[in-house]
This record gives sequence, structure tokens and C-alpha cells, in this order.
Amino acid sequence: MGANYFRGDLNSYQVHVEIDDFVADVQLTGTVRPWRPGTGYIFFGEHDEDFFATSQPVPLGEASVTVRGKDLQLKGNGPGYIDRGWTEVPLAKLIHDWYWARVQFGDYLVLAANITAEKEYGYHEFQEFLVTRKGQILADKFTDTGEVTFKVADVYTDPDTGKPVADTIFYEYQDGESRYSVTFRREKDFLHIKFIDFMDGAELEKARARNYDGALLRFTGTATFVHSEGGQIIYTEQKEAFWELAYYGHAR
Repeated sequence: MGANYFRGDLNSYQVHVEIDDFVADVQLTGTVRPWRPGTGYIFFGEHDEDFFATSQPVPLGEASVTVRGKDLQLKGNGPGYIDRGWTEVPLAKLIHDWYWARVQFGDYLVLAANITAEKEYGYHEFQEFLVTRKGQILADKFTDTGEVTFKVADVYTDPDTGKPVADTIFYEYQDGESRYSVTFRREKDFLHIKFIDFMDGAELEKARARNYDGALLRFTGTATFVHSEGGQIIYTEQKEAFWELAYYGHAR
């Protein structure tokens, strides 16, 4: 690692990189407390022998960046976050696909995901949903019981990856008189990655042998957020946003 480091304490993080004449420093300070949806774990198998875990050490923060190099001097600041996921087995063994999005609406932050388990686990679905306002958590769910409504519409087959893609995605959660919803409407794609294109050697041969066709797609479009209390809308906003579909399994 040399002079390079990545360190932090669940509130403030520092990154320092030195490569020849290039030097970069990042300071990220959280404005929303660290969040772990539920226990943070989804267990798989008859005896819960495998797992997928996720957490957001910094759901939202303020970042400052300086970059220096030969004839180069840059400074900037803006929002930032840290979102982590991990497992002890290949992810494609457990997860078939997920939709994931993270959007700021004024003083609100919305994190929303729908995670679908692989065929071996019945394509079981889990919803992750977080809403904060001015740093305070309003909604905090990680569930497979239908408490968070997830719907897709206008599904088509992407000609490049062969994956089914929804032009419209909808999440909704109600807690007593409080109701939160967010709707995503796709306008265009800005990223297609076929995971096999980044493999070589034995890994590539194994992927070809099992006809692996995992892909990552990212989209831009509009996101519409609505917060209601007792049937009355107290805040709504529509804005440009991006979200992703990570599709590890075969299309179904």
C-alpha cells in the first residue's frame, strides 16, 4: 500500500492515493447515520449456510476532493456515499438479479432495491427501502413479506444483453398514516456491461462452459417521490435520476 490508505470510523472517511506524480485526497463525512437494513443479512440454504449481506456506512455525506499531478490541480465537493455488499460464495450462486436506486429529493434521501434470489431458492424476492429527511430516518425496511410494494411495467427484452428490462419501476411503503412512494421511468441506457467480457483464463473457460451471461445495465430517466400523511401529500418531487439492474442469472 505504501503511502496509500482508506480509513474511517463510520462517520468520517479519508482516502489518499499516490501514483508517481499523481496524488488524490478524498474526505467524506456522513450527514445520515450509518444504516444496515434489518440485520443486513439474507440467508440461503436449508441450514442458512450461505448469505448475502449489505450495509451503508455512509448513506449520504459531504465529500471534498483534491487532485494534484504534473500540470494538474483540481478541487471539488459534493454529495457522496459508501454502500457495501458481500458474501462468502460467488454472488451468482445466490442472487438472480436486483434493481437498485439511490436518489436525493430536496431534504429527502431514498434508497430502494428489489433483490431476487436464484432459481434454486425459488426466485424469492426481498425489498430494501430507506427514506430519510434532514438526516433523520423516516422509513427503514428490509423485508420479504410484502410490506414494501414493488411493481414493474412495460417490460421489454434488451437486445444487447438479452435481459428483461422494466421501463417503469414502482416502490411504496405505508407505516400508519405515513406513505412513501417512488416511481422510476426509464428514458435511456447509459451503461451495459457483460461480466464475461472482463474474464480471462480458467475463469473465462468456466463461464463459457456454463453459458454464463450475467450483465449490469444502468439507466437514466425520471424519478417521482411522494410523501403523504393521512392521505394528504406533504412533499412531492420529480427529477432526473439513474438506477441499475444487475442480472446475474439467465433471463426468465
